[in-house]
Amino acid sequence: MKQLCVILFFLQFTLYSCQRPFDSGVWLEPENNEVTTRPNPRMDMVDDVIKNHIAIGQTKDEIIKTLGTPSRDELVRKIMEGRVRPDSLRMENILKEDRLRQDELIEHLNHWKKANSKEVPIIAYYVGWSLADPVSLEIYLDEDDKVKGFEIVQH
Repeated sequence: MKQLCVILFFLQFTLYSCQRPFDSGVWLEPENNEVTTRPNPRMDMVDDVIKNHIAIGQTKDEIIKTLGTPSRDELVRKIMEGRVRPDSLRMENILKEDRLRQDELIEHLNHWKKANSKEVPIIAYYVGWSLADPVSLEIYLDEDDKVKGFEIVQH
C-alpha cells in the first residue's frame, strides 16, 4: 500500500511538473511559432491557454492580441457537427480488405468526406511535437471571426 501511494504521488508530481502557466513572453518568442522548434515550451503552456485564455465567442483579434500571429490562418475542411463516419469507412477497417477493395473504399471515403464536411476558417499555433508529428492548437472561427471551438491536433 505504501508503495502504491509513493507511485501515485510520483505520477501526480510528474504530470503536474510538465505543465506551466501561460507566459506571453515565452509564447510570443518568434522561434516558438515554428514547426521545427523542438522542444517547444508552448507544449507545457497549452493546457493553461485552453483553460484560461481562450473562450467561445472571443474575436480573432482578441486571440491574436493574446497569442500573437498564428502559425497558420486558413480555411480547412472539417467534418460537420453530428456527422459520424460509418464503421466501414474507418481506416482500420479499410486496411483489413484486399488491395482492390481498399481502393474502392478509399474512393467512397473521399466522397463521404466531401459530402459531410465544409470549409471553416481557423487560426493555428504550433505547440510542439508528439513522438513523430507536429502538434497545433487549432482555433475554429465562425463567419464573424468569433471563436466557435478549439482543439489540440496532431498532424
